[in-house]
Amino acid sequence: MIRRILVAVEEDAEGSCALRYGVNLAGILGAELQLIHVVEEARVYPGWGPLVGHKGEKIDGRKRKMESEVERHRKGTELEVGLTIKEGLYPAGEVIVELHEGDYDLLVTGSRGECALLELLLGGISSQIIHHAKKPVIVVKSMRGISRILMCTAGCECSFDAIRYAAGMAEAAGADVVVLSVSELDTTESISRAWEFAREGTGILRERGVRAEALVRVGRPAEEILAEARRRDFDLIVMGYMGRSAVADILLGEVASKVLHRSLRSVLIFRE
Repeated sequence: MIRRILVAVEEDAEGSCALRYGVNLAGILGAELQLIHVVEEARVYPGWGPLVGHKGEKIDGRKRKMESEVERHRKGTELEVGLTIKEGLYPAGEVIVELHEGDYDLLVTGSRGECALLELLLGGISSQIIHHAKKPVIVVKSMRGISRILMCTAGCECSFDAIRYAAGMAEAAGADVVVLSVSELDTTESISRAWEFAREGTGILRERGVRAEALVRVGRPAEEILAEARRRDFDLIVMGYMGRSAVADILLGEVASKVLHRSLRSVLIFRE
């Protein structure tokens, strides 16, 4: 059950999108909502000389701005929203520490929309969070509802755990769900096994009273998942993730990583 949600808020439009998404989701689930905004410390490099800053004024200014944004987005609701402002050299690290120490059930973060290779190599915040967070994360790509959810299974326990986790969200939202399993081989045995995985996923959901349909596609998993998300206009993609490192994702073509970076829909990544 999702009782506590943490939203990582940035100053830009993507951050606001994550804030709106978090407010909407917390309202649907009746969950507690806490926001975190990290003011990145200025880095001092040899030869640059001292950097004079006004940290107190900067943080106070950010706090006033964020409080104004929070009030605007929660207006008309009874939702109570907490706000934490932190300062640090590594914003993703500050978010992850808060996520784990605060015992949250879910993190919502925005995406800057950088290309996958550059974001992985340069350490984009959402990429860092996915690789190091030990809690489920939703990366918000656009402000949509959650009336149609695509849940993906490869037959591993992690993917079924992801379906169990997201079942409560689908139930509370009254969402229609499709459970997709992709067969990489166009053989009777492989396709039959994919159908078993998809039907097991729908069984988990139907036990919770969630409307669920099993679906199998044949091809490359990431490509088929992305194509299905576009074809039937899903709002959210749910995936289990057993990624090892950013470099491994590039070299091995980790399916969840590909979907996360190329999807135009929001993606929920459930860590094993």
